[in-house]
Amino acid sequence: MRDEEGFIVSHYAGDVCYETALFLEKNNDALHVSLEMLLEDSNNSFMKRVYSCTNGKTSSSGKGGPTPSGKLNITSVSSKFRSQLRLLIQKLTQTGTHFVRCIKPNSEMKPGYFQGAQILDQLKCAGMTSVLKLMQKGFPSRTMFEEPGKFAEFDQLMKQDAAEMRRLIEKVQTWILRLRWRKAQYGAWSCVKCELRQRKLAEQNKELTEKMANLKQRIKSNAIDGHVALDKCAAIQQTFDQYLQQLKTEAHKEEFLKFREQLQKEHQQQLLEQ
Repeated sequence: MRDEEGFIVSHYAGDVCYETALFLEKNNDALHVSLEMLLEDSNNSFMKRVYSCTNGKTSSSGKGGPTPSGKLNITSVSSKFRSQLRLLIQKLTQTGTHFVRCIKPNSEMKPGYFQGAQILDQLKCAGMTSVLKLMQKGFPSRTMFEEPGKFAEFDQLMKQDAAEMRRLIEKVQTWILRLRWRKAQYGAWSCVKCELRQRKLAEQNKELTEKMANLKQRIKSNAIDGHVALDKCAAIQQTFDQYLQQLKTEAHKEEFLKFREQLQKEHQQQLLEQ
């Protein structure tokens, strides 16, 4: 389709292409003169009543008759759509209704056929995906409009004296500032506690590493002097290397102390035997 043969209107649910061929003829919704005469002279009460109601609405809305400027307004599809849309908006503003989202299932207008990508785009444009995410996180809003409740109380507050309203607003602002300050204090205290805990853990790991290095050096010197056999010294050296990696955490501190006491007892016993 070329540019002069149509135009595209970008709706919230997607782009819609309109053809301009015979656009004025399609927009004309006026009845033929012979059909109007037939309806006026009809003996059927229902048809006569329908035509009279339609004609009355047309004349009351200013369509289908002469205007003050002398031009004749023809009844069209767009004019009916505007009048129906205006009436719908008036009814919606007067009532508190729940809205139903209408989704177009497919572009081919076939029953029982759904195009997932097109439906998902419409749901995103209508804001349904955001609403579902909020409801999933536990923040649903299901306020019933037929029971005003808090809304009526809020209206009464808004109609009060201006000085009283300013006083209430100042109270609310003070309460919000205090609440945020408390949250900021809790956050600062938590950060300080985390920093002190990390510093203490680092000091403990450093102390354990130094003690293990000293103990390792002492055992190594005893092995060189001949108190322990070479094969046993290698096994002990390997065992201490493994414990050096494990004892860097506080969970293995007790095991290290027990093992150190056992080694000291064995060393003292060997000295006594000599």
